[in-house]
Amino acid sequence: MSIGGAILLRDHRGKRQYLVVKGKEGVWEVPKVIVRKGESSVRAVIRMVGEQVGISARVLEEAGRISSLTVVNGKSVPQKLYYYLMMQRSKGGEILGFSDFLWLENDKAYKKIESKKEKEIFNLMFARGAFDAYRLAAQSCLRSGHYDLSAAYFSKAFKIDPLDVNLRFFLNFSLGMNAYLLNSYPKALSSFTKLVSSAETAKWQRDYFKKAEEVCRKMFSELREEKRLKMAKTAGRIADQLKKGYS
Repeated sequence: MSIGGAILLRDHRGKRQYLVVKGKEGVWEVPKVIVRKGESSVRAVIRMVGEQVGISARVLEEAGRISSLTVVNGKSVPQKLYYYLMMQRSKGGEILGFSDFLWLENDKAYKKIESKKEKEIFNLMFARGAFDAYRLAAQSCLRSGHYDLSAAYFSKAFKIDPLDVNLRFFLNFSLGMNAYLLNSYPKALSSFTKLVSSAETAKWQRDYFKKAEEVCRKMFSELREEKRLKMAKTAGRIADQLKKGYS
């Protein structure tokens, strides 16, 4: 038997909170669901969070695995539990399927959970801390093209570690892409200009440099057609610099 567990994280008024629920046996625990036949454990936790917690959430990474025994019809059956760190994407509706629930910060969530093995998984998550949670969320949003969210999460991670060169690069890339999609070309160009000074990351982030160059060339063409020649010249210059950086 396979079980999926959701270590569900949300930002609430600037604080990180985790969802803990009271299960069928009256034990405070991580929300879990039985994996259906032909279903992956990842799909199972996404389904459970949507149906029972009433929110949309993104899987960030696997948090841990536990092997144990359970009793079914009087017989001991081996079960495998797969836990995933998940980030809330939308505000929740009514939480169903649990007798009670709480959103708690790190230490309070750890104390509330009754399973020693689940406490160990929480310990590992807390050791990585907020930085990894925000970074993972940002990378996931970046890959899916949600630049507004990736910018928000990279910004939170960057505040924790402002010396991280890669974080600074991805923050500026996300800000530039989001501004471009909002037709805020001055802000987009300002963010992409900051990428030019990130030559040390160019060879590692070639695809992102190329994407930023492509967007700058589009802005150049559009601005030139609109006779906004000064800004068009700036867009063309930044595009050339970006190309030079990764070539």
